[in-house]
Amino acid sequence: GAGAQIALSDLDQDGALEVVTTTDQGEDAIVVSSLRGGELRQRLRLPAPAGVRALAVCPAEDRGVPALVAVVGPEVWIVR
Repeated sequence: GAGAQIALSDLDQDGALEVVTTTDQGEDAIVVSSLRGGELRQRLRLPAPAGVRALAVCPAEDRGVPALVAVVGPEVWIVR
């Protein structure tokens, strides 16, 4: 059920990958799921009313966590 955009990263730095996708069903959204033991478990769903054009993950800054960057319509969202 993933859309055209996808990113992989350990966003919360717990040792498990997060898979970030857009949706291909219903309203546009960004979905963050954790990959553990070969199973995906949805953790966050952000509605994206203008449609998601791109996803990327920025590396962690000093003593910080990685940031998810999304181009949503004419805006750039930074999600931490």
